[in-house]
Amino acid sequence: MLWQHGPMALHRLREIWSEGGTAVGAWVMLRDPLIAEVASRTGYDWVCIDLQHGLAGFEELPGMLQAVALGTAAPLVRVPWNEDWMIGRALDAGAAVRG
Repeated sequence: MLWQHGPMALHRLREIWSEGGTAVGAWVMLRDPLIAEVASRTGYDWVCIDLQHGLAGFEELPGMLQAVALGTAAPLVRVPWNEDWMIGRALDAGAAVRG
C-alpha cells in the first residue's frame, strides 16, 4: 500500500471537502503516539490531535505528528487557545498550514 504522507494526505482531504464529500476522522485525546499511528493506519481521512481537552501537550506533539505520518490520514491539531504563540508552537512541532 502506498502511504500518503503529509501534503498528499492534506491534499486528499481538501479534495473530499471541495467535492462535497464527507471526511471521516479520529479524535486522539491520549498522549501515546501508538494510538495516533493506529488511527492513521486504520483508513481515516484525518486524525486530530487534541491539545485543548486531551492529555497530550506540546511536548508530545512532534511524536504524535510523526506517528500520524506513518499512515494515510491527514494530521490536524487542535491547539488549547487561538493564540499566535500556541499556533506557532504547533507549527514548530511539525504541523502544517495549507491555505
